[in-house]
Amino acid sequence: MAGPGKTAIYPLQILVNYWELKPARLAAKLNQLLRQNVTHIVSFVPWQASENDISHGLTKFLQAIADRKMSATLILSPEVGTGALYAGLPKDLAKKEEMLARNRDEQPATVVLAPRIFALPSLHSKELTTRYHQFLTKIDGMIGEMGKEQPELLSSLQLVFTGSFWKYYRPASGSQLAAFRGQNGDRSNAAELAFRADLDNQASLREFMTVKGSGNGLAPKAKENDAVFRAQFQNQAEELFRIRQAQFVRKRSLGVDVVQAELFTPEADPSLSYSNLFQLISRGIADFPALDRLIAEAATRQSMVGESRAAPMIHWTGFGPFTQLTDSEKQYLILKSLLLLGSRGGSVILDEAEWFSLSNGFRKRAELFAESLLAKELELETKVFCLTGHLWSEGKRIDGSTSNGKDSHSLFWPELRLTLDTQARLIASPEALAWEEEAKAVFLEPNFILNSERWRKISSWMEAGRLVVFSKHQPMSDAVRADFEMATRGRGRIDMNLGTRYFVYSVGEGKIAVYEPTAQTSDWKRFVASMLSLSLATPEMGVNDPRVDLVCLKRGMEGGAGRAGLFIFNGSRTSVTTEIRFENDVIIDDLSAVLSRQRDQARTPSADAFTAADDEAEANRFELETPPCGILPISVSGLGEIGREKRIAGTLSGLTSKHAHEAASAELTGFGMTDDFESLFKE
Repeated sequence: MAGPGKTAIYPLQILVNYWELKPARLAAKLNQLLRQNVTHIVSFVPWQASENDISHGLTKFLQAIADRKMSATLILSPEVGTGALYAGLPKDLAKKEEMLARNRDEQPATVVLAPRIFALPSLHSKELTTRYHQFLTKIDGMIGEMGKEQPELLSSLQLVFTGSFWKYYRPASGSQLAAFRGQNGDRSNAAELAFRADLDNQASLREFMTVKGSGNGLAPKAKENDAVFRAQFQNQAEELFRIRQAQFVRKRSLGVDVVQAELFTPEADPSLSYSNLFQLISRGIADFPALDRLIAEAATRQSMVGESRAAPMIHWTGFGPFTQLTDSEKQYLILKSLLLLGSRGGSVILDEAEWFSLSNGFRKRAELFAESLLAKELELETKVFCLTGHLWSEGKRIDGSTSNGKDSHSLFWPELRLTLDTQARLIASPEALAWEEEAKAVFLEPNFILNSERWRKISSWMEAGRLVVFSKHQPMSDAVRADFEMATRGRGRIDMNLGTRYFVYSVGEGKIAVYEPTAQTSDWKRFVASMLSLSLATPEMGVNDPRVDLVCLKRGMEGGAGRAGLFIFNGSRTSVTTEIRFENDVIIDDLSAVLSRQRDQARTPSADAFTAADDEAEANRFELETPPCGILPISVSGLGEIGREKRIAGTLSGLTSKHAHEAASAELTGFGMTDDFESLFKE
């Protein structure tokens, strides 16, 4: 298991926390890992351990890594799954009542995970951020000094910054039905002061100064607009935190690789707080279905840091509910998270003891997929985007209606997830649009504010032949409304009503759909389906059993070869025989065999490892059986655009043949429709 290249993250990483081992034991552990062909490891760097690092444990660890010509990833941001007391925060800061974060219910944001239950601090606290930046400066200086004497050490080191605690400021009471249901965000005194200052700044911007009240719904200090501006503030505060923490490294440690990531620890998620607490009290069984659902939540959300994407990472701890699962359940979660996050340029982090407790055959299989993911042989396609005001907030009004718009956070997202599953992507920054060239449409949630800069990026992306969908009552500045009216003035529009009335405008090669909110759920479903059809972003396959999940990873996306790796996930405790339906005829094969053949034929570039046997029949329906808590990988050829073009060509060929027969029967004496047309031209 080797390390990644510059700025890449290896899809499968083994966790060895240096601060948990004494120097002699650490050396023995590294030697053992080398014998097991592990040359790259990852470690958290607890803030408290570094401030009191009298024995210079981190320095000795990096030296030991360099001596063995290994490589390492250091996660510097405070994370709930660190395994250290108070998530690695200094004890004096973690215990200060006035520094605690408050969730939407004005209660402390509590994490229920070993080694103890504790309340998260507010990342808006100036005292906390000042000391945190001092910690990063110390780390930067230490790495820089080592790099002067051993320049090769910097090339083998990767520093990772994450979003830290921001996504955990959610009340457990509102997250039971869906992980990110309701409003997420810090409501502590420090956070509220920062929010009010941001509102003052927004109100002073020229773009919003002409708004008098409720006209366009964009008066920053108007009470009715508090929710949309708060969502924007929470998202921007997190991004600012990410940018600032990265500014304190590579001042002295020049040349070290720095990566922005979004680290998910499902076992610590607020949606599992009640379940975790019950298990701690009663020694119950871990909530496997909830852990399973959180993997897709992690894979479908894309964080941004400026113009760059934050790589999604998932951490299965060696001390939480994950350890209580059976081996088959662990293998299922590992493979699913590896495929979903690794195909997005992310990674899975596993405790060293947990990894080697699994069978040798499974480890080889996981490493085979990891190598394929690192080489970008398998990639998760994005069909549509959903732009929301805040990435970690979601939910509808209590009555489920969508009539108002401003009171709802997720109108599109639940339906897009239901229809496209992991091929839909939730984002909060328009900058993410430029990263997915294959995406066909973007849906704007009612809590997303359109200002001039955002509108410019969205419209530029749309004009390349894509679709933008937003509400007639979308929050936007006067400048954006004027730009929209100018862009659509004099252009014809299509007026449609499928229960939801909407207008379609053609702008450049793209389209804009403006809808009038409706209160009927059935009408809303038809509207979303019509938008997916309009943008050619309909699902390419389906399954007739809700117990089964399909994950389609495209192969050869740039070449447009219509090839994919389809993974059928059965998270139930019984085997499931299900029918997979495709929109056109395809050929299927065993994906593991295909990957092996490709590696065998690597020395002959002209050979195609995906060429199916001549006697393999095409079909659009297949009945397959998936074992309990199992994953069935298959290779699919002829999918997507290639399949659609083939189907259209077949239809046109049939029509041409029919018309030729009709013309022949009319012009050639004695020729009938049942005669062989081609035999007339044979000798």
